[in-house]
Amino acid sequence: MFNYGFITAADVALATEPVTLAEAKAWCKIDHNDEDALLLGLITGARQTIEGFTVRALVSKTVSLTIETSISLERFKLPYGNISGLVITDEDEAAVTTDYYTLRNNILRLNAYGDFAITYTAVAFVPQALKQAVLMEIAERYAHRGENVTTEGISEGAKSVAAQYVDVWV
Repeated sequence: MFNYGFITAADVALATEPVTLAEAKAWCKIDHNDEDALLLGLITGARQTIEGFTVRALVSKTVSLTIETSISLERFKLPYGNISGLVITDEDEAAVTTDYYTLRNNILRLNAYGDFAITYTAVAFVPQALKQAVLMEIAERYAHRGENVTTEGISEGAKSVAAQYVDVWV
């Protein structure tokens, strides 16, 4: 039996958005520069929405979480995928060595039990379909800005494209 605890995922400094301003302007058929600042905000917001929906990193992130387990050899799927620089510490803040865990396809298997803090970098991976979902979400938000839209936070078009990449990890 295990429980995920506190989870944070912060964009790595100077992370590059998967969609450029020029791509967003072309997708939305905008040929002026008057709304560039607005579009830059929409790019970030749309990307964050798609990341939240799919639980996949579209820009590299530093991820921290805690896990509590009462069974040795427990398996956990780590969120945001493409893991690099994994560091695990136990409840005494001692580093857990690779003798006590394995990581394969974002599945962490601990050969120990207790409370653990886990930190890693989720390296960005953006398939073309997810880039398209971000562009679709930008266009939807641009077209309906200022409107009081009550939805799940993601447009139906972007949701249908991104759904194939939803990563169930808990």
